[in-house]
Amino acid sequence: PNPIILLTENDLHNSILLSEKLFVIIEVYQEWCGPATTILPYFNQVWLDVDEANARIHIAYLNINNIELKKKILSLLTNTNDIDIENQGCRPLFLILRNSHVVAFVDGINPPMIDFYLKLFLPPLVIPDKDNKE
Repeated sequence: PNPIILLTENDLHNSILLSEKLFVIIEVYQEWCGPATTILPYFNQVWLDVDEANARIHIAYLNINNIELKKKILSLLTNTNDIDIENQGCRPLFLILRNSHVVAFVDGINPPMIDFYLKLFLPPLVIPDKDNKE
């Protein structure tokens, strides 16, 4: 399955809620530029390398093509003053969410930095208790 999800405006709220349990990374991009396709092989490899990735990681991209959507994204960035989403241009911007907040961002394609945040914020692998017979 494709690990990278194209979000709609309605999906954004669900992705924020998922960050309560999962490592969420969302690329926000301008409609005229499109998402960064050169990073897709990297994300596919991350998906393959992380044990139980579907229960621990949520990777998405979001076209911020209207004012209301930009406002929603900006509302998540209250603690991140270094992001100028209006003047980002065509440079990819990856938001990293945990517990319904943007905890970090990566400006541009930078897999080592995404790896750093992945190691820092990835939820632990939950191993079922084999004695528990639910």
